[in-house]
Amino acid sequence: MPPLHSFFSDVEDAEVIEISDSDDEKILADEQTQSSLTATLKDFSPESNLSDDEILGPLTRSQSAKTYNGGDTRSTDSSDDTLEGLCEALADELYQLESPEDLALLYPRKFSTWSSLPPCTPEDDALSELITIDKQNRMNDDDGDFDEFYLEDFYVYRSPEQPSGFKGQYENLVTVQTSCKTEVFLVDGTLVHNGIRRHIRCAEISAVSFGQLEKLETSTTEYDIWINTSISAQKKYWYRLRKPVPGYREYWRDFLWVSDLSKHVLDFLKSSDNGVRLGDFEKAFWRWLSRQHGDTVSSWHAQCGKKEDLRPWLCQHRFFLWNTFYCLHSDPDVVSKHPLWKDLGLFDCRDDKRNQSKSEKSIVTPNVGAQFLRVFPRWQGLQLLQVVEPCPDVRAYRHQRVREWKFPQKFSYRQNDNFSGDRISKAAYILEETRPGHHIVLPLNDLKGKLVIIQLGNTQQCELRYAFVRWTSNLSKTIKVIWAVLPSSTLCGSQKDRTEYPIGNELFFTDECNCEEIPVANVVRTVNVSAFTDHAKESEDAKLFIHTLYREKEECFITAIEDELVCHCQSRINKKIAPSRLHPVQNNIECPKMKVLSLFAGGGLWDHGFTCSGYAEIDTAIEHSEMAMLNHQANYHHSTETQYKLDSVNAVLRRILTGDEPIKHMDCLIAGCPCQGFSGLNRHPDSEGSLRNCSLLATTLSWIETFMPAYAIIENLPRMMENRSPNEGKQAVCHLVALGYQVRTKVCEVAKFGGASKRKRLIIIAAAPGAVLPVSIDETSDPRACAVTMADLPPVHDDVTINILDPYHVPISRLKVSLQDEVSLRNVVQRIPTSPSGMSLSKAYYHGHLTPSQNKWFRTLNDNHQAKNSSRYRRIDPDKPFPTICTKIAPDSSANGEMMHPFEHRTISLREAMRAMDLPKNFLLIGTVAQQYGVLGNGVPYSLGAMLGRVVGKCWRATLGRGAGPPASTRNKESQTSVQLGLSVTVPNIAPRRHKRAIVLDEEDEKSDGNVSSTSDVVFLEAKPVKKNRLE
Repeated sequence: MPPLHSFFSDVEDAEVIEISDSDDEKILADEQTQSSLTATLKDFSPESNLSDDEILGPLTRSQSAKTYNGGDTRSTDSSDDTLEGLCEALADELYQLESPEDLALLYPRKFSTWSSLPPCTPEDDALSELITIDKQNRMNDDDGDFDEFYLEDFYVYRSPEQPSGFKGQYENLVTVQTSCKTEVFLVDGTLVHNGIRRHIRCAEISAVSFGQLEKLETSTTEYDIWINTSISAQKKYWYRLRKPVPGYREYWRDFLWVSDLSKHVLDFLKSSDNGVRLGDFEKAFWRWLSRQHGDTVSSWHAQCGKKEDLRPWLCQHRFFLWNTFYCLHSDPDVVSKHPLWKDLGLFDCRDDKRNQSKSEKSIVTPNVGAQFLRVFPRWQGLQLLQVVEPCPDVRAYRHQRVREWKFPQKFSYRQNDNFSGDRISKAAYILEETRPGHHIVLPLNDLKGKLVIIQLGNTQQCELRYAFVRWTSNLSKTIKVIWAVLPSSTLCGSQKDRTEYPIGNELFFTDECNCEEIPVANVVRTVNVSAFTDHAKESEDAKLFIHTLYREKEECFITAIEDELVCHCQSRINKKIAPSRLHPVQNNIECPKMKVLSLFAGGGLWDHGFTCSGYAEIDTAIEHSEMAMLNHQANYHHSTETQYKLDSVNAVLRRILTGDEPIKHMDCLIAGCPCQGFSGLNRHPDSEGSLRNCSLLATTLSWIETFMPAYAIIENLPRMMENRSPNEGKQAVCHLVALGYQVRTKVCEVAKFGGASKRKRLIIIAAAPGAVLPVSIDETSDPRACAVTMADLPPVHDDVTINILDPYHVPISRLKVSLQDEVSLRNVVQRIPTSPSGMSLSKAYYHGHLTPSQNKWFRTLNDNHQAKNSSRYRRIDPDKPFPTICTKIAPDSSANGEMMHPFEHRTISLREAMRAMDLPKNFLLIGTVAQQYGVLGNGVPYSLGAMLGRVVGKCWRATLGRGAGPPASTRNKESQTSVQLGLSVTVPNIAPRRHKRAIVLDEEDEKSDGNVSSTSDVVFLEAKPVKKNRLE
């Protein structure tokens, strides 16, 4: 018999579960099969629990029936007459629903009712006749390895008795071999033996097999493909497949390419002494194959565009490859030799942590817990947070980081005395208790450098404001001030947002316009204040302190520098810098790359983009989904230093805080917190699950407070800081500013930063006091139309499931035929016009483009789907950027169904969705189509990640250039990876208050300053010495 069985095989000892490419198909094994599987793969993971994502090998047809029907196996002796009758009935229905073009393209000829069919013989009779002739002509001593007949003019299709939306359609043998075993596939063809030809129809396929595997001297499996049917298996005969009918040739060609790929992969594994990984198929595999077979594989290689990197094909056909390999090598020792199968996610060796994450509490530090539990009482009621005290080692590490980056220690001073019982801050209380109309008696010169309260307006209708006096005039009896504001007047702690700034005796300088002179008579009170410190000094009898400058227009917080305490209309930061004031530096120094900690790492889209500019490298990535982590590893495999943790961020943080896991040095933390709790598509935003999802933001802040990195970047939906009360995003800003971070927020529309989609993301960037905060995050380009983004992609049909030229260029969802509803969705979509742009199902209905039967079906839909603004089956506007890629494939959704191609009658392809996320051509996706699309929907667009990596990377370079952060000797020990930078900066031993702030110029700034010759894009503003302090 043939050397290889598919998982339709009837081999008795192949007790393994089948592979399913659908997340919705749940595989349940009986106790005997379960115990057999556990024993077979116990070397991989003694504690592994089987799940629908585990791919452990092929299952026989009879075992499959027992698995799905509780031991009540369905009879496989279906009558040919019964199936023929079902096919005839299906042909009548399809004739009413499908277009003639689709009938000719997608279905066998017998489903076109106008076509005549040749007479056929029942398979059982034809097989019995041929077996009799075969035995008569066969020599008694010539038994052979197995018995076979040729099957010519064949085609494979789906059974009409299966409850699917693709009844009767042609199907590829790759799909047959990797499908769920409850599905039935039929074959029609002509049996040939000794010149005798017998045409058979509706033969049920039970096994697929092919040979020439692990035979290094051969290069193809084309002439060694067999199938078994339920009847031929009983008679122990195989059908060797020869030439298909013309309508099936494309399906047969694709199958032969994949089967040859499988052979080449298995041959490569056999010839490799060391374990093979997915990364070996980037270049090494093709070099070996071309040496092994030379020009004999050139035709095969040309079909895939002569690509040397064949990893995408392995990712998309992983099930087929695994079945082929496992049928030859079921020994766990042989399987475990090659990490390739783990890289492709074909079985779990560790527990996936997703279910655990759904119920666990969010781990927080005491400071974070105190804030969020007070501001979000529902979190406290649902017990969503668990406060964990840091161990001594963590506290020591944190204190070291505070010293290195000059963080203020605001939380080290007790705040109980700085708030009243009803949580009114001391700074606000002083302002409230001040009486308007009161005039102070104090020499004018004594007001210099003091904090005062100024009355604006008359006594009956006035406003009291804090101000810092920077200039006085005895002649005009006036003063000039720097306005100071309460935290509640900024993003921090406003009553509208129901947030609270945790430091009660702090004010912020502001760059609000202070050009006008103010009469000294308007000063109604003086308040002792400590400026440029992290607390109110007792030696100065200070009640308040000021440490931070709030830039009103930019809504950002930066460390206050005396030189910059001017209004925004006088600020040098936002003005064009004269070439004479730029000081480019020439000498090269080594700058270590930022060591990045990635929380909620997902499939690595953000990480990949963030590090592409070369300023940073991922040191540790934490993700609770193994499939997402496999995607991350596949695209970051060149880095041997990256540590992956398959766990929840809560579990890892708990271990670090308690000392069970050592804390590592990190320069930067990036976190794309789960956004489902903030999503506008979430119909239950106040549910426990949604709030638990939102509480992970508090965990992220606890990570930041624990590691105190130089930079921290949080990404989420804009709704995290919009129209929410209490507001989680603004409370996060409160905590970051209280820690001493400089903070900038920006809502970025990806299309305006070089991206291809309309996706909007909130970005919160935090920089340590000693680090350079990006001056701004400026839009860099005009939106790009999606028609331009995918203009070079060839057209594909809705029912393409295998694309040899580009394995990712297949529709994310096939359009079904519903016989119950008497509608072909493929035909419906064909009637949705491509012009004007943005047409949808509902618009096609209201504009009269549907047929009467389709109109009748449309009126059975619910009100949301019938609404004129429904997005169900909406075509993407070709003149605009792509819509947001979400996590679910739902073209029939009334809210999120804008997934139809603007010109072709199908959903967008996976490749087009990857283009929408700006991914490079060599980016890999692993998993089912639903899992791959979910990785895209959960990710940060590549262009946005690259922009953030470039902006923050340049600031990191500027920061190290001016000598901030840990000593260079310490950094060199911590990081061996460096980049050569053109920086040379003289830094005083003791940094004065007045110092140069580093300015990072973008590429456009560099081009405009053409007269400046520089090897660096980092410059420092010149600070000229003056005799008197500017504040005086």
